Amino acid sequence: MIDAWMQGRGGASGAEADFFTKNRVRGTLRAIQFIADHLARVPGRKNLIWLSGGFPLTLGFESIAAMTDPSRDHETFTREITECIRAVNNANLAIYPVDARGLMVDPRFNAENRSANFKVPQRAPGQREQESMQELASRTGGRAFMNTNDLSKAIRAAVNDTSVTYTIGYYPSDDQFDGTFHTIKVKVSRPGVSMRYRKGYFDLPEQPQNDAARKTELADAVFSPLDATEIGLTVERKPVGAQPGVYEYALRVDPKGVSLQQQGDRWAGQLDVLFVQKDNRGRQYNGEDSKVSMRLTEPNYRKLSTEGIVFRRNVTRVMRATELRIVVRDAASGSVGSVTVPFDASK
Repeated sequence: MIDAWMQGRGGASGAEADFFTKNRVRGTLRAIQFIADHLARVPGRKNLIWLSGGFPLTLGFESIAAMTDPSRDHETFTREITECIRAVNNANLAIYPVDARGLMVDPRFNAENRSANFKVPQRAPGQREQESMQELASRTGGRAFMNTNDLSKAIRAAVNDTSVTYTIGYYPSDDQFDGTFHTIKVKVSRPGVSMRYRKGYFDLPEQPQNDAARKTELADAVFSPLDATEIGLTVERKPVGAQPGVYEYALRVDPKGVSLQQQGDRWAGQLDVLFVQKDNRGRQYNGEDSKVSMRLTEPNYRKLSTEGIVFRRNVTRVMRATELRIVVRDAASGSVGSVTVPFDASK
């Protein structure tokens, strides 16, 4: 009943259905991107099994009536999908969608349908939502399972796909950064063998690391229910003297995630470091945001490369807060790492 209402068949207007659809699409893509950021440092190929009813790739173009309805939204989700797939491919994560709706039956043959209308439908049942499953699976090297009631078999097949994996890489020589799609084809000489891999990539420039990107990426890292792992972080905490609720945090940043460029006799770079307290409802308190600029001499650069970067910060706990989220972002690459440290409930 809820699905029918959200699709405008149960009393909701087209505009109301569009509102919920947009939130569902963008929320799903952000959740997948958070998972990719969380798994970025895990080596090798990873498979993400996504049980869902899917979502449409476009909004307001499903019929002539929808296209000509001025109250409806008319848009595509190309940008959001591209950003999500880029994060997923960077993390070497393949998506395996499983249509949780099971076998989709043509409504003309529903036992409750007493009409004799056998007009050929424009699309198969559920196809509009399944397009997103096919898109995410194809572009990340996964496989979509649809129109089957044996969901457990589909899940087992997705898990078994990790039994044999190979990593192949190459450097393209014709990058133009013009947004065109470049197809990737991998062939093997053994007959009867099929492979699953990402089918190509869009020739896009690196996203600009300006102040707008900085704010967005830091905010996403704070909001995410999962820690980001593009930059490795470890943290130690200890009380500060006899001051109740005051802690010293020693944060170590893995140098592998830090971009340093040689400028003359120095190695230069910048990190964004953010400390935010959160309660069990996700509300934020006392955010402390700082930019750490580095201009290292050769001896300090060699020391950093082996020992990492250590920051120390005293934090006074807000009594409503239950945890501290620490976020580190490399200003040159946009890579992000975060770590969540729970507060001691007794202090």
